[in-house]
Amino acid sequence: MSNPVPYSGFAELLSEGLMIGGWVAMWRPMEIFLYRWWPIVRRRRTYIRLAEMPVTVIT
Repeated sequence: MSNPVPYSGFAELLSEGLMIGGWVAMWRPMEIFLYRWWPIVRRRRTYIRLAEMPVTVIT
């Protein structure tokens, strides 16, 4: 099978640049998913408990 795009240094540079750009774009979401997940979960649980807490208004 022949390659429809002829080999060129620019095409390889562009391909590698796009791959690195993809990794950079995905770094922050992956960092949140892998390392910073639990503080977000704890905060969510706290807000859920506050939302379900009974409130009495005394005038």
